[in-house]
Amino acid sequence: MLAALSGKYLSEIGLYLIGINDQWKIKIPWWVAFLSSFIGAYSHVVIDSIMHADLEPFAPLSTTNNLLGIISASLLHKVCIYSGMFGGVLYFVINWLTNQFNISSKHRKKHNYF
Repeated sequence: MLAALSGKYLSEIGLYLIGINDQWKIKIPWWVAFLSSFIGAYSHVVIDSIMHADLEPFAPLSTTNNLLGIISASLLHKVCIYSGMFGGVLYFVINWLTNQFNISSKHRKKHNYF
């Protein structure tokens, strides 16, 4: 809950500071903030459960950590790095395609992308 409340405003400020939102026209919808914080919190628990023995990812239903050691910490780090790289490439490809096919900001607003 706190991540969604603070993350929405901090992300909007961050977009302003890096020059993407100079006119403060991009407003992050609340549903995006809450969904993002939910996904971030629980994916973090799952990823950490793979390499930390003291986590109980299924609490209060179970105190066992069946995810521990399912893959090595080294492989987990590689998966995280490669996932980030894939996400970056995907971002730039989508951005390029958007510019290539002249999808205007009016079209995006009409369909509530932002």
